[in-house]
Amino acid sequence: AERTDLVIPLDRAVLADSVALLAGLDDERYVAVNVSAQSLAAPAFLDARMAERARLCTELRDRLCTDIGERTRACKLARERASKLSSSR
Repeated sequence: AERTDLVIPLDRAVLADSVALLAGLDDERYVAVNVSAQSLAAPAFLDARMAERARLCTELRDRLCTDIGERTRACKLARERASKLSSSR
């Protein structure tokens, strides 16, 4: 993959699939994914990972608020903390 310039798209696809798989599970699990040096050195790699984490954070916050109620104190706190987190990036 590295010799054909496919390694960065391949790394992104594997990471996206791994995150999607983990997001669909209810219990605590983790996965280790090997990422190429080319991907780690690519300027857009970190930006893409941060954007994915922000998207997941928003998704989890929204699911929490749906489950426990939009007007609960915990939902309000989750929304406040998530907005602070995204504005600090």
